[in-house]
This record gives sequence, structure tokens and C-alpha cells, in this order.
Amino acid sequence: MPIWAEVYYELVFREPCPPEARALIVAHADDVVSALKCTRPRHLRRRAGLTRYLRERVDAGDVPFALPGLLTREEQVWYLQGTFFNTAIVQMSEAMAHLLLVIAQEPNVQSRLRTGDGNYFERVVNETMRVYPLFGIAHRITTSDIDADPPVPAGSVLLFEYPAFHHAGVGDSFDVERWQADSSRTLNFIPYGISANRPCPARGVAPTGLHAATREVLRSFRLVSSVRHTRSLPNRAPALLLDVTDPGAYAVRLRVLRVLDRWADVWRSLLQLGFGSYMVWDARRQGLCRRYFAEHPQHLPQPRAANPAGHLR
Repeated sequence: MPIWAEVYYELVFREPCPPEARALIVAHADDVVSALKCTRPRHLRRRAGLTRYLRERVDAGDVPFALPGLLTREEQVWYLQGTFFNTAIVQMSEAMAHLLLVIAQEPNVQSRLRTGDGNYFERVVNETMRVYPLFGIAHRITTSDIDADPPVPAGSVLLFEYPAFHHAGVGDSFDVERWQADSSRTLNFIPYGISANRPCPARGVAPTGLHAATREVLRSFRLVSSVRHTRSLPNRAPALLLDVTDPGAYAVRLRVLRVLDRWADVWRSLLQLGFGSYMVWDARRQGLCRRYFAEHPQHLPQPRAANPAGHLR
């Protein structure tokens, strides 16, 4: 997270990231990830601290590009925070953790990546994102009736399961070779969404960032790990970073890492049960979406003529 905090700070402000800004960005991103994995409740003061910092920078005219003019000043700050200092940091950190853990647990893949084959690296990233998609469940609200069996009326909430879609037909085993030209055409693979329907803007920069960061890690380290690798990655992907020139033994350290990871699963599962239950209860108690649409009925999806395409918002 500190690495990506510096990358995106410099992308936005065109200057090196000061330590105090990095601390604010990382604290907020870590808080978001911990809450998503139900290992800790949100600390909204951390979010508010980053918001105040960005508001000061925006008010001072420190952003060297035009922010969306249709947004209020407050919304422009939220745009910066949500896009560059929340989603970008969290998603790039998570993608990097998945990728490095795959490399740590696939010695043959790691060895070949050291040759600098860019095409092979692209296939490794694709297979990593296919097996371990960053999103689990996505939801959308239909704005039109969908002619299906049974019919789906406008205003329905549709849930989409990325892992099930990505794994359909081929399973969740890791195999870089499935990305050969002939076989890859049949794979379900939408890590950045569907190109015809508002794809993620990161699709143009994320692969380049992952490649650069991985190249630097492999330049100095040999990675090994014995922890469980799951899509949700609640263990944060711990791995041993060994000197690339050191052929020393590490079997004992791997056994210790495995035991620590399994033990952490015990207390982590209890935390997730407690915090997850509380978050669901609190969301139902507050009913934020229900209250919002009750106060702003004009924002509710309006029924339209049946549309087989099923436009989604």
C-alpha cells in the first residue's frame, strides 16, 4: 500500500508523496480492506482525515488538471479520494498481493518470469486475475424490464458472481498455458468489466503498473510461501522474500509460516463472524439506501417498455 500510495499521489499532484500524506492514504486504504474482509470495523475518522487533506490541496489549487466541472467542490474531493486514493490503492495492492503469492508458490512461473518475457508475464497476470478475481459479488439495479423467464422488472437488484463466471468450464486450477491463442478464446474473463458497458478505466494503466512493480521485486528477491491462497485473501498474502543470490535453505521457515497462517485462520474466523454479523445488523438498522430513496423518490428506477438487452445502471 505505501508503494501504490506514492505512485498515485505523484500521478495526481506531479510531485513526490510526503510522509504525512502517505500515512493518511495507507491508513485509509488499510481500513477499507480490513472492513471488507470483516476483520475490523471501519474507522471513519481515517477517511475524514484524508478528505480534509485533499480538500486543502484542492482549495489551494494544487491539482494540476481540471476536475469534473459538473461536480461541486466537495464532490470533486470525493472524486479524487474515491478514485485515486481509495479504489486505486486498494485494488492495485490486492492485485499485487495475488500476483506475488502466485509467483511465490509457482517456482516454474517465477523462473520463467525472470527471463523478462513480456508476453508470458501478461498470461501470468491474466491467469491470476481469472483464478482470483478482485471482485466476488457485484450488483446492479435494472432500469428497464428484462424479457426473461421469469421476467425481471425494472428496479430489481441483480447479483453477479465473478469467480463462478471466471471458473465456468475450466475450474479454478492455475495454468498459464490455457492462455495460448487457441484456447483462451473460450475463457470467461472480464477483470475490468465489459468493454461495451463502462469498463474500469484502470485497464489501461493497471497491467503496466503490475509489470513494473513485479520486475523490481524479482530483481532483488526470490519469493516463497506456504500460506493458503484464496480469492478473498484475508491473510494478506504473507511470503518470504529471500535474497535472489542466496541459495540458502528455507524449509523450516516455510513450515513455521504455514503453522502461523493456519493458526491465524482460527482467530480470524471468529473476528469475521463477529464483525460480519455486526455489519449486517448495523446496515439493516440504518437502512441508508431505503431512507435515501424514501427521501428522493425521483431517483428510483422508473419502469419502461420491456427491453431484451436489459440496460443496467
